[in-house]
Amino acid sequence: MSGLAKDAVCEAQKVLEDLAGYLRAVGNDLTDESALQLDVMANRLEQIARECEPVQTTTRPKLYCVKG
Repeated sequence: MSGLAKDAVCEAQKVLEDLAGYLRAVGNDLTDESALQLDVMANRLEQIARECEPVQTTTRPKLYCVKG
């Protein structure tokens, strides 16, 4: 996989982590139930970011997420 593809995967993971943090921050101003829903989504985004691994292909690089 090229360096650009690896950089793109790393950037996508960072965006997911940043979005998770944003959801948690917004959740502080919501009701308990809504904040809990945002926290669940944030946890899932962080999990996806951890599980995504770059996969080398012969055409174009893609993200492959291992589901656990």
